[in-house]
Amino acid sequence: HTEILAILSFVLSLGLIIYLVRSRRRESFHLGHLGLSFIIGGAIGNGIDRLIYRYVVDMLDFRLINFAVFNLADSFITVGVILFAIDAIFFEKKRQKKQA
Repeated sequence: HTEILAILSFVLSLGLIIYLVRSRRRESFHLGHLGLSFIIGGAIGNGIDRLIYRYVVDMLDFRLINFAVFNLADSFITVGVILFAIDAIFFEKKRQKKQA
């Protein structure tokens, strides 16, 4: 089902890009926008890998320090979700008060 995952990655990325562009027209760049950018980049990276190779290839393996192998695109998605959540929890109310 890699084709379905790849198509889903691109469709969701397109939706997030549209949301990000519309949001940027209304307000200045903030942490939530950075988080969305990370999520979009990771999703597109995984989608490209799945379409071309039929599996994800952007793994990092630090054999010298006995560290876990991890997927770079998934790391970007995770960091993006964390940044977006921090923005939503701590900064969104302040922005809404400024706009009111």
